[in-house]
Amino acid sequence: MYEFMRKKLENLPKNAIVFVIISPQHQQDMNIFLLKYWMDLAKRNGAYISLNRPYGNLLDTLNMAKIDPNKLFFIDCVTKNEYDVPNCYFLKSQQNLSNLSIAVSTVMKTEKPSFVFLDSLNTVSLYNEKDAAIKFTHFLITKLRKNNIDGLIVGIQDEKNKDFITNISQFCDKVIDISDTSSFI
Repeated sequence: MYEFMRKKLENLPKNAIVFVIISPQHQQDMNIFLLKYWMDLAKRNGAYISLNRPYGNLLDTLNMAKIDPNKLFFIDCVTKNEYDVPNCYFLKSQQNLSNLSIAVSTVMKTEKPSFVFLDSLNTVSLYNEKDAAIKFTHFLITKLRKNNIDGLIVGIQDEKNKDFITNISQFCDKVIDISDTSSFI
């Protein structure tokens, strides 16, 4: 599966928006693989929008995977108690897309990441109305394009999100669907 992904990620255009559709059982492993691949490719700092894992837990996972968290700026939408760290905004909710949009804009302006990684598009659609989730995702992709920043968006294919996934796919430069992992066994 990982070799397949490497081949799919080769020869991307500059400032590409890549949408990877995965199966739920491989989400954490694939997120780590994609992040590591993208960081090696970019050779620069990035921004990580975490919608389903708290900052502390994410740091542990990244350290175990030998990914330098100091090369990332985090927007944590999960942690309920904010604490003082220099490379993270804590938003406390996946439901406030206005605050998330402001945080994304601020990070792009102040941190100037070479890429933005959104770890769970499904969480956006789970906690928000479908139209609001589509508008936010379109805003994010437009903002990435205007700022010449690569984007990596991860989503999980399931029956509830089929229309949402299809709608978002049209905004992206490349869609890689590996939700059917039986073909890799």
